[in-house]
Amino acid sequence: MTSQLLPGPGVLERVLEVYDTLPNSERQIADYLLEHRSTVSDMTARDIAQESGSSAASMSRFVRKLGFTSFAQMRFTLARDRRARGEAEPVAPVGASLDLAHLDDAIDYMLGVKVEELNATARNLKASDLARVVELIRAADLTVFAGVGNSISTAQNAAFKVTQTGYRAMAPLTSDGSALMTLTTTERDVLVVLSTTGYSKRVLAVMDNARDSGTPIVVITDREDSELGQGADILLKTSTHDRLLTPSLRFSQSPINFVIELITVLLYHGSSDASEYTHIFDRNMRFDKCLDDTDD
Repeated sequence: MTSQLLPGPGVLERVLEVYDTLPNSERQIADYLLEHRSTVSDMTARDIAQESGSSAASMSRFVRKLGFTSFAQMRFTLARDRRARGEAEPVAPVGASLDLAHLDDAIDYMLGVKVEELNATARNLKASDLARVVELIRAADLTVFAGVGNSISTAQNAAFKVTQTGYRAMAPLTSDGSALMTLTTTERDVLVVLSTTGYSKRVLAVMDNARDSGTPIVVITDREDSELGQGADILLKTSTHDRLLTPSLRFSQSPINFVIELITVLLYHGSSDASEYTHIFDRNMRFDKCLDDTDD
């Protein structure tokens, strides 16, 4: 599947296309980008304007002339370009503080990270594999979602969403619970494993049980070459780009949630029974809300 959120040529190509038409204040920014192409994706708009001897207003005009709607979009196109050149990704933007004292920078950076993660994940998804997963869940007696660490809450959310569409799903609260559950699953069920890293001995044990039971295994992960990825019957590849806490920890669940919500939408719109079930569920939720209001 392809995405159109960040289309077109790279930033440096765009700079060269418009360079001769730029006024001096914006040409200073262009020169700085061309001379520091390996580091500018780590900087804020304020940093680049200051270092290039220009201004924030000139920076804003420069970004629009390159065809971007925001600096965040330009910066993460720069980061995409850098990855395409085989250069390393940063843990966090150099020279930027992701704290309350620099809230605008933090919001700008996080927005860009999420946009690029979703773009890359959409590009990675194969329509044929996605369709197979949806059909497996539709035909299954039970879909079991499993994860560890940050992915446990994501698995819970996934099971809830799928249940909303009228299909039976659950997510044990622990890896031990998942291991016990997959001892009793059959070829008529589905195991969906969620993992950003693709490495977990506890989840491997869950997958081993499912395989012994003949249960189809779907893995949603960044790492298709990992042990979990290699053990999947169907793999849906995500892309997590943040390194906001440590260089090794990928804490973002946005790409996996994107895939889960996409599956949920496809389940919902492909079944009249799911539509009716969701109508009943929504009616019950409104009833609960009325009770909550009464209690207040």
